[in-house]
Amino acid sequence: TTLDVRVQRMAEKHFLDSDLFRSKPLDEVPDFQGAFIAMDTSDGSVRAMIGGRDFELSKFNRAVQARRHPGSSFKPFVYAAAFKEGYSPSSTALDAPYSIWDKGAQRWWTPSNYGQRFSGGYVTLADALAKSLNVVAVKLGEAVTPERVIEMAQRLGINSPMSPNLSIALGAAEVTLIDMVAAYATF
Repeated sequence: TTLDVRVQRMAEKHFLDSDLFRSKPLDEVPDFQGAFIAMDTSDGSVRAMIGGRDFELSKFNRAVQARRHPGSSFKPFVYAAAFKEGYSPSSTALDAPYSIWDKGAQRWWTPSNYGQRFSGGYVTLADALAKSLNVVAVKLGEAVTPERVIEMAQRLGINSPMSPNLSIALGAAEVTLIDMVAAYATF
């Protein structure tokens, strides 16, 4: 195993002793769980892993078995795919209200930024990523295609199955924590 006992003990102490978990005691809120992974970015080895608050209570390892929507943390894969296709951090995109026809649902889809706020002008991709602008991520995902976004995510370490649709740019695919940590380690 690549687990480091010192790092594992430290992770368990800080994880289980966090204010978040102390405010929701296990005996009162057993379903309130979490997961943690510490990975060595130089070689991808897992140094510490926590799959939940109490293994005796639940054998389900949330670090490797739970599939969750990563949300905006998935956007770097969209941008990485775009950079591979020739875009650069200084490339620009219009950050304004946008709608696209969803063939599967037979309706218009209108992604929006957090708080329904738009700059109303062109922004660099570097700024769009830094500000986590949803509309720019969707437009970029559309331009490079969801298939290319998935391909990039898989190259970087995501092994979870993903469907090629535009909402993937906003992290709609379900992935595991271990996949996300491994892929981020590449960055």
